[in-house]
Amino acid sequence: MPYCQRDIVKVKRPLPGGQEETHPFLIISNKRSNSHERRERSYVGVMLTDSLYKDKFSFPVTKDMVDGSVNDGCQVRPHIIAFFNESDISRDSTKYLGNMKKPYFIAVLNFIKDNIISPD
Repeated sequence: MPYCQRDIVKVKRPLPGGQEETHPFLIISNKRSNSHERRERSYVGVMLTDSLYKDKFSFPVTKDMVDGSVNDGCQVRPHIIAFFNESDISRDSTKYLGNMKKPYFIAVLNFIKDNIISPD
């Protein structure tokens, strides 16, 4: 299934020792980038977490910001940016968690730009 910018999906990430952990990721790459690899769709996303740890790299997310199901109190961790393929997306029935509404997505991109990739 092709996913789109603003989709929130569960992605399997490798851990030391060969184990895997699954985290939700907000896809930030656009359609051109997502379909660049012809054999398998690839995406760039930022991790979401339910962790209560708040710092300057926390972008709070509430249920009203998303069409779908995310927990109130979760947050985007914009400094955790990852590349992943469609095969890395969890195969369970809850792999697709929703779609972030556009105004909030733009706010996330601006937050990333201002706090993560701006020049020193």
